[in-house]
Amino acid sequence: MQLRQAIAVPALLLALAVSAGQVHAQGKKTTTSRDTTIGVSMAPPNMAAMLDSIGPVFSTVMGGMYGGIIDYLARPETAAKLATFAKNYFDELIKRGFTREEALLLVRGVGIPGPMGR
Repeated sequence: MQLRQAIAVPALLLALAVSAGQVHAQGKKTTTSRDTTIGVSMAPPNMAAMLDSIGPVFSTVMGGMYGGIIDYLARPETAAKLATFAKNYFDELIKRGFTREEALLLVRGVGIPGPMGR
């Protein structure tokens, strides 16, 4: 459950930052060919300061998330699960007609499945 939270929190922060950035970008007045003004901003005047304050928080959250993932991957039971996955994937590729060399390349290409994978 902590791993899900570690992934969900940075995703939420990123979504907020992107959303705030879009509102900030929309605040610039643009005109159409008929010269009607569109894109009036509803962003608070201190939006730039708010966006700047997200950086340190995002950094802390991301550090915690990656630390949690590395701790999870260091567990012996996680290594056993990853080995089972790799073996099952390799065997299934062979059953489906791949050569041993092709299957090995595909398994190597996957690496560690998930957010830390390739």
